[in-house]
Amino acid sequence: MRLLKSKEMADRKVLIFTEFADTARYLRRELEKEGIEGVAELDSGSKVNRADAIRRFSPYYNGITSADLEEDGQEETRVLIATDVLSEGLNLQDATRLINYDIHWNPVRLMQRIGRVDRRLNPDIEAKLVADHPETAKHRERSRSGTSCRPTTSTLCSVSTTG
Repeated sequence: MRLLKSKEMADRKVLIFTEFADTARYLRRELEKEGIEGVAELDSGSKVNRADAIRRFSPYYNGITSADLEEDGQEETRVLIATDVLSEGLNLQDATRLINYDIHWNPVRLMQRIGRVDRRLNPDIEAKLVADHPETAKHRERSRSGTSCRPTTSTLCSVSTTG
């Protein structure tokens, strides 16, 4: 809770994975109780439209912008808590932090979780996202060497051989 309320994380999009629906619901309740705004939760029993929840969390990588959400009267999600119902192939790259609340026993599942956020970023989408949200620029930069590291407590790094 302290990490998400910290100054360092105040303007970050955070994706939290947990294996269990009960844990996801617990985390949502606790974050909301702590006054953290923009929290959404998805699990196998969620009644919300999954595609809408994903677009509200990661609008830019799903073909819309923050302004589009606002025009439609939808609130952008800052923290998305999910079980593995978020399957492969989803575009969640608006996130700058991934937290595995519990570590899955299967390393392939962990890599799938990471892959939903840490992909080759689209330069056109990144430019639009940073233009609309300049405060995120320092968290979204990729070095010229092809290494993508987002330094903080929960660092994600990847190395691209194609630069």
